[in-house]
Amino acid sequence: MDASGTEHETDAIVYGTGFKVRDALTEQRITGRDGVSIQEARKDGVQTHLGIVTAGFPNLFFLLGPNTGLGHHSVVFMIESQVRYVMECLRLLSRTGAQAMEVRPEARRAFDARLHRRLDPLVRNAGGCRSWYLDEHGVNRTVRPGFTFEYWARTRRVKPGAFRLIR
Repeated sequence: MDASGTEHETDAIVYGTGFKVRDALTEQRITGRDGVSIQEARKDGVQTHLGIVTAGFPNLFFLLGPNTGLGHHSVVFMIESQVRYVMECLRLLSRTGAQAMEVRPEARRAFDARLHRRLDPLVRNAGGCRSWYLDEHGVNRTVRPGFTFEYWARTRRVKPGAFRLIR
C-alpha cells in the first residue's frame, strides 16, 4: 500500500537496510499474520530460524538477518547460503502449490535456543562485555558462533516439517 492508501500487486519487495545491524527493522512497514507489525513482534528481541525466517511473517525472508554476521569470514559466503535456502523455500512452494510458508514457532524457538547455548559463554556475551553485538536487552542478535561450513550445511536443505504451508 502506498502513502495514498492505494494497494499495488507485487511479486517481491526488497528492503535494503544498508549497515543497520541491530535496528535494521525499526523503520520498515512490514505487517505479518493477524496484523502484527515487525516492530511489535520483535519488541523483546528479534528471533529467527537460521537468521532467514521468523514466525508470524509468511514469505518474509532475511539475508544477513539476525545472528548471521561474522567477524572471521566473508559474509558473501553467508549470503550465498541464504539465497540458496530461500530458493529452496520457493521451490517447495512451487512443488506443493502452497501460496505461502511460515516457520513454525517451535522450530524457530529450537534454533534460537541452540544458537544461544553456543553464544552465551563466549567473550562477546559473557563477563559483562558491552558492545554493538548486544541489543537493548543485552542479547547477542548480531553474530553467530561456530564455523561457516556448519551454517552452509544447515542451509543446504529446507526441512518442510519446520514450516506451515498455507494454501
